[in-house]
Amino acid sequence: MVADDIVGASRGPDRSAPPARSLRCFSEAFAAGAEDDPFFRIVSGESDGPSRQLARYAQLVAQRHLTGFDVEVMARSDRFGRGGDHASFNKRVFPATRITEKSEDYHHQHEDVRVDGGVQYGDLPEFVDFDYLANVARLNLALVSEGAGAPPPPAAVHLDGAVKPDTTVDWSEVAGEGVAGYRVWRRASAAATWHDDVFVAKGARKLVLPGISVDD
Repeated sequence: MVADDIVGASRGPDRSAPPARSLRCFSEAFAAGAEDDPFFRIVSGESDGPSRQLARYAQLVAQRHLTGFDVEVMARSDRFGRGGDHASFNKRVFPATRITEKSEDYHHQHEDVRVDGGVQYGDLPEFVDFDYLANVARLNLALVSEGAGAPPPPAAVHLDGAVKPDTTVDWSEVAGEGVAGYRVWRRASAAATWHDDVFVAKGARKLVLPGISVDD
């Protein structure tokens, strides 16, 4: 589930600032009860889980399909003191994220249309950046189409490397003509997003990363 909530403006209160060229994607690390989900067990960890994976996937999709427009993975469920419709999906163990514009102007959120002290309040068309909003729509289209057309993840993934100099990943085969192979991503334990990947062609179900500590 992807909630697009407050996505139409590229400038915050400082109207002289250049328009933003990114958006924020908020996601839970995991939700209570998620440990019963098989995909959660694949990616379990303090900063992992299906919702965080969905946010990372949105970032990858943006890098692949959009020019000069980025997704920032936010390692939080939502803004401080705020909440969104994705939260109830997380509680029911659906992967869910919230997409929100980079720079919010609170004068135009949840306000009656009025002028107060010379300040215009309210959600009005003149405060919408339609080019920015179009990029949000492009991201959604790419995310939905790629996700819908992708094969399922392997049913089982095993990570080995405790007290060893190398890391080994093996997985169960995914059937189907649409499977060209498997892409194994990795990141530093303190990093929020993936920074390196290796492609393994269909037929192989094991990858050894020499000199890579599983702890790191």
